[in-house]
Amino acid sequence: MSDRNPNIDVLRGFAILVVLLLHHALAYGFRGSITDDIIPSAWLHSLVINGSYGVTMFFAISGYLITSIALRRYGSLSNIDMWHFYRMRASRILPPLLLALTTVLILGQIGLPFFQNGGGEPGYDGPSLWLTVLSLLTFWHNALMQQDGYFNYVLNVYWSLSVEEMFYLLFPLCCLMLKRGSHLVYLAALFVIIGPVYRWLNMDSSVDYLHGYLATFDALSIGVLAALLQEKIAPRAMRPWRLIAAILLPVIYFSGISGNVIFGFTGISICTALLLIHSPAKQSPFWRKVTSPLRWMGRHSYELYLFHIIVLATMRSFIPSDVVTGNEKLLMLAVMIVSSCLVSFVVARWYATPLNNWFRHRLLSQESRAPA
Repeated sequence: MSDRNPNIDVLRGFAILVVLLLHHALAYGFRGSITDDIIPSAWLHSLVINGSYGVTMFFAISGYLITSIALRRYGSLSNIDMWHFYRMRASRILPPLLLALTTVLILGQIGLPFFQNGGGEPGYDGPSLWLTVLSLLTFWHNALMQQDGYFNYVLNVYWSLSVEEMFYLLFPLCCLMLKRGSHLVYLAALFVIIGPVYRWLNMDSSVDYLHGYLATFDALSIGVLAALLQEKIAPRAMRPWRLIAAILLPVIYFSGISGNVIFGFTGISICTALLLIHSPAKQSPFWRKVTSPLRWMGRHSYELYLFHIIVLATMRSFIPSDVVTGNEKLLMLAVMIVSSCLVSFVVARWYATPLNNWFRHRLLSQESRAPA
């Protein structure tokens, strides 16, 4: 019996879907297709261009889940086993990431421009492809982006994983150093304040206000605070707040990032957190059918995140955007989503999940043999 919360998977599914729509829109667009006659252009533009809010939702969900799981697994955050935590995270994160990075390296070395730093342009003098891969494996990729801007079509998309990695690195250290839960609350609240201030100070640079570590840690911290608050609030008390969040989330989303750089990300994070606290663990049969595609995407969101951009970069390498017109743009969207889902399913089913289970089984076996 799975212990996954279906409503959290729906949130994840929506978050990865809008990220996919954003990247497709930036690559091929929608203008000139049948969508012009079906969906008001302003609505469609807002839906796809604000896809970066999907990443913000991921951050809030990650902060919430990491904290909630740690509380269940270790009893309290002050009892967290740092090395156990790191091994558990590595067993989930590293296998798909190493496969994705290897794929990018191979395709970059054989000359596909969208996998190369600088797009394969002659005279490019930025960081090397190997250094970029190293930055992703050692948690400073975003610093490299802040120094050199956008320089690799595929690997720069992994900026959000670099933020997550930094969070995974610091979370157990902060729990052990601060000891008391109230101190962790104060630290998380401090990051919630720092986030909007940092974005305000860097409003002239999208690399900084979108991808900087301090620009994104407020979303993770709001997720952490949500998990800690859940311990002190009754489930029934959250029902009206979840309704308010469900109304406000699309309002903030469609209001857009432009003009709302300072507090828009904070608002999305707070609404996501409110939906997470005591989120119902069951769905009605009708709602399960309706949300089935989103729940599937939510369960495979990590693999979709890693491999959809590889699929899209491969498509762009062979089918330039300037030759795709009209409804062909929707066909390219369908090909990208279906191919990404297929690749993600194969990677998860026959590679990532077996390796994750094998590593965790070994870890549990080692713990059972360890002396008390």
